[in-house]
Amino acid sequence: MPVLFYVDPEIDDDPRLAGIDTVTLSYTFFLVDDGENSSSGGGGGGRGGGGEEAKAQEAKAAAG
Repeated sequence: MPVLFYVDPEIDDDPRLAGIDTVTLSYTFFLVDDGENSSSGGGGGGRGGGGEEAKAQEAKAAAG
């Protein structure tokens, strides 16, 4: 599942960020047992599917 991050190019012109030269971006999938496979990342605090990791966990649980 592709994830797109957008960083406003104006960040280079903001004097408050003059000492910042690195931006770290991350995305987290959360497994939710609600019968749906959806995803949300970042600060959204939303619901998450699990993608391949969740499928592997479900298969492991089903196998015993």
